[in-house]
This record gives sequence, C-alpha cells and structure tokens, in this order.
Amino acid sequence: MKRQGLVSSASETNNGSQVLWEYVLTNTALIEQIGCYHYVYGLWRKHYGYWEINLSDNSAREFVPTWQLFNEKGIWLSQSQSRDLTSHHLESSIASKWLYEADIAFAAFFSQIPRQIRSLVACMGRHQGIALDLLHHEPALASILDEEIHQGLTDNFLSCLDLYQVEFTCRAERQQMARKMAENNSTEFPL
Repeated sequence: MKRQGLVSSASETNNGSQVLWEYVLTNTALIEQIGCYHYVYGLWRKHYGYWEINLSDNSAREFVPTWQLFNEKGIWLSQSQSRDLTSHHLESSIASKWLYEADIAFAAFFSQIPRQIRSLVACMGRHQGIALDLLHHEPALASILDEEIHQGLTDNFLSCLDLYQVEFTCRAERQQMARKMAENNSTEFPL
C-alpha cells in the first residue's frame, strides 16, 4: 500500500498507556488507526465505503455513518462537530489530542467526494452517510433526488430510510435498492 500522506498523534489514556492515532491516506482509502482498530474509508472514485477492522480478533465489518458529516452548504464538519463533542467533553477526552490531525485527514477524504454530491446530501442530517452510499452505488439517483429536494418531497425518502433502517442492510441490498430506485425514476422504496 503506497502512503501518500500520514498524520499521527499519541494520547495517554486514564491508566497511563499510550494510544496511537494514525491517519494514512493512500490512493484508494483513508485509514484511521486507533490502537487495535483500523477504520478504512474507501475513496469516492475508488471503492467508497466504511469498514471497521479489529486487529485483536481479526474481525471486520462494514458500516454506514449515522451522524451528520456536512453542514447545510455541503462542507465537512470538524471532527469535534461530527462526533458531537462539547467543549466540556472535549477537554476531558483523550480525543482532544488528535482532533486537529483528524480534521486534516477527513478534509482530504471528503474533498474526494464531488461538491455537487456533498451539497445534495447536506439537507439530510444524520442520513447523509446512507444517502452518499446510495448515490455512490447509483449515480443516476443524483438528478432524481435533486428534483425531489427542489420540490420539497424528501420527507418520504428520509422516513423510509428510518423505517427500513437502510444503513444496517448489507451492501448488496443497498446496491439493489439504489438500482431499482433509479430504474423507477423515484426515491420511493422498492419493496
């Protein structure tokens, strides 16, 4: 794996042990290494997605972010904002030691997502991650979703995301769902 960028920081936990946060940006992914956990964020034009790898038991799982990633203009939030750390929590958190490095790494990651796509999902709050996932699987959904946003018809789409807990379905199901929505020229959920 070719390293294009590396940002790292070490923080001391309550028991005095060191936890290393390291961010590696390759030509295919951003890798966030926190102790025995690696979080792999696939770049938009490569294999977009999010995975958690636990090195202690060699397990891996895909996940979809369920928190807000961007502000209302499609600009990525700082890690203290997206992780919802108040100044009180921030001061007592070991995360305060690596937030600057995280902001640099995620700015590089999110800048890979086209501005028009980030702007499109900006109004979706905690559903931004699943909307990005569906749009990546089926780019034709962008114009359909854009039209529905302009007509004020996104409530049904967001309600269905909640009702069917789409962010917890497997990748193949999300791909199929996105394809069917594009085929139907609608964001109505194909059941």
